[in-house]
Amino acid sequence: MGFCAGGAFLFLFNVIAARTLGPSGYGVLNVLYSMTTVIVPLIAGGIRLGVARFISAFEAKQERAQLRATMRNSLVLLGGFLLLFLIAAFILKDFVQDRYLNHSLFLFLIFVFSVFVRSFVTLARGVLQGLREFKFNAITIGIEFASMLLLLLVLVLLLGQGLGGACSSILGASAITLLVTLAICYRSRGRLVGDGQEKSGPSLSEFLHFVAPVALANFLSLFLFRVGPFLIKTFGQSDVDQLVGLFAATFAIVSAVQLLVRALSGALFPNLSRVEAMEDVTRQKRYVKNSMLFMTLVCTAMILILWLIGPQILRLLYGKAFILRRLDFVLIAAMGGFYFLAQLASTILLAKGFPKEALTSWAIGVSLLILFVWFTDIETLLRVEIGLCLANFTALLGMLIVLRAKMASLA
Repeated sequence: MGFCAGGAFLFLFNVIAARTLGPSGYGVLNVLYSMTTVIVPLIAGGIRLGVARFISAFEAKQERAQLRATMRNSLVLLGGFLLLFLIAAFILKDFVQDRYLNHSLFLFLIFVFSVFVRSFVTLARGVLQGLREFKFNAITIGIEFASMLLLLLVLVLLLGQGLGGACSSILGASAITLLVTLAICYRSRGRLVGDGQEKSGPSLSEFLHFVAPVALANFLSLFLFRVGPFLIKTFGQSDVDQLVGLFAATFAIVSAVQLLVRALSGALFPNLSRVEAMEDVTRQKRYVKNSMLFMTLVCTAMILILWLIGPQILRLLYGKAFILRRLDFVLIAAMGGFYFLAQLASTILLAKGFPKEALTSWAIGVSLLILFVWFTDIETLLRVEIGLCLANFTALLGMLIVLRAKMASLA
């Protein structure tokens, strides 16, 4: 329910922001949001999955005394990664601010603070996943997007703060979500503290050995999903912000399915890690087969719907200023479908302890995307859409080949 509510709130946020700011203003807002959602998984995504994996496995083995070491290692790594991000942000400040944020120092500061706050939110959600508190994890997602929508209404519609107010709503919602998520984690502190004397658990190097490839895999996967606005801004020649806004409006419709993927992946990862630790082969195969089949049906339905009535949906939701070809809808929907399936396959590989295989598939997809957009000479929007389709399909194909081989090797 929390994921469904969160998806509805996020969808309304995008519709109201697009109608209020217009294609160009909405394009800038989407670039800032995409920057945040790409950087945060690089910093905290691997730590989140590492925490979820180790907490779930230790609870399954009744080794709760090792949980404190896991939490300590996760906080040390997160602090180190955030420090590196701060240094990089300071070095690249002028480039990022001028190239992607319309020369606005205020928007740059919103971006930096949003990355910090959302990184801690991501870690806290990893704790909830590891404890299998899926209900509360979903509630925090609903609260985050409800807060974004409420702050948007107050700052933009009531106070007339425009683009700055819309971007501020992202940071404000992240802060509210962090407070709520920490309160829920504090409620479950007894399970995290454990009984008896603290054991060594996974060392910092062992934890980093799992986290590093997972973090990079998360970054590359989100890069393939969110990089569209950056590529349009980079290679576009004229009316760039408007093109980004049109792409983002269509992308927002496709992104509604992403919350379903997050809900499925959030529940699948710790449960699959648990049965992996218990060496329950039958349940492993059932989890993998059913989840992939369900997501294939969902993605197929999404592509067909947007092919048939995509342009009509866009005009109805965002207004007459948002006009895009049917071909663009099909390509963006296909890109989303390939990505959602690849993301689910990546989650399965990570849960089974094969982060390098997932990372390799994402890296091949990213490499193909960069080569395609760099060396092809067609219109910007079409170049980005086709490149994203090819890249995500390639990543999906690579992971399916690996996953099939790994599942066939099970007894």
